[in-house]
Amino acid sequence: MAIHEVHVRRKDGFGDPRGRDVAAEAKRTLGIDTDVKTTSVYKIEGIILEDAQVLVHKAFVDPIIEEGGVKTVPTPNLNPSVEVSYKPGVTDPVSGTIKKAGQDLNIPIIEAQVSIIYEFQGIPQEQANAIADRLLINKTVHEQVAEKPETLQVKSERGSITEVPIYEASDQDLMDMSRDKLFLTLEEMQVIKTHFRKLERDPTDAELEIIAARWSEHCVHKTFNARVVVDGVEKPSLFARIKETSGKYFGDEVATAFVDNSGGMHFYDG
Repeated sequence: MAIHEVHVRRKDGFGDPRGRDVAAEAKRTLGIDTDVKTTSVYKIEGIILEDAQVLVHKAFVDPIIEEGGVKTVPTPNLNPSVEVSYKPGVTDPVSGTIKKAGQDLNIPIIEAQVSIIYEFQGIPQEQANAIADRLLINKTVHEQVAEKPETLQVKSERGSITEVPIYEASDQDLMDMSRDKLFLTLEEMQVIKTHFRKLERDPTDAELEIIAARWSEHCVHKTFNARVVVDGVEKPSLFARIKETSGKYFGDEVATAFVDNSGGMHFYDG
């Protein structure tokens, strides 16, 4: 189905903070002196042109400081530029918001994707690519857009299921597995081994990845939940101290304090 692109950028006179930050970092880190202008690109699949134009005015453009519209014909870009987006399959946080906005406006959107065009002045394309490679693209999740996609929908094939030989693994084998991509401690790997020995089987690669993700610093906050021992005396964890401090200063205004990832406070009655 057709993909419509909505291009949005700051109006003249309102500056471009995103571009200014990139230019400052390029000069500080790479010694490249350039001015940078940025454009947000919203790609929408599965709607007609008229609906895309509604989204421009209802969802994408802040008319006070921004201007934009549906690009039906690509405009030749005389300055070096780089377009950066998430890789296919990587969660794009804004795409879900776009589909929700479409739902609220009775515009059914099949798929959405957001990218940013960085336009550089006073430097060749080679330096623009160097800036993108060093400062703009996290190769794990981002890619430089080389050509327009035919669809935004992710297509994939189911891979084979691999069993990981953990049942009879030595401690050295366990750490070799962990260093590969799990990044767990020996103690954690031994717990996994014990669990699957009780099940009398080896885990699949997917099962190991799920356990490692759940036990990661990002998900379980090992540092903030860790035991703190000072001069042989155990102290409350960092999480516990943050909770206690929030209660000390804000009392009943605190609705939740790290019950999950974040805290919440009461601002209005009810």
